[in-house]
Amino acid sequence: EERNVAPALSEHFQTVERALFTQVVPHTPETLVGLVSTFSYVRLSPHRDEVLAQVRELARTHADLEGRESFELSYLTVAYRAVRR
Repeated sequence: EERNVAPALSEHFQTVERALFTQVVPHTPETLVGLVSTFSYVRLSPHRDEVLAQVRELARTHADLEGRESFELSYLTVAYRAVRR
């Protein structure tokens, strides 16, 4: 299944419109850890502390992030709209 493909709707709707919205948010290793800690599959995991430690380590040692105090994380939101006939 391809991502970002408009859903197929019944004949009761007009053509589906799609819009893309991007946002860049500055992060530090600790704000990234804070973000990941809000994900339910992390929060509820019995391995939560290990996962967060791995995120912290990745942010500290990844070739693109190593030695940086902050970095940008890009977000993409895909929105669909269909008007009922």
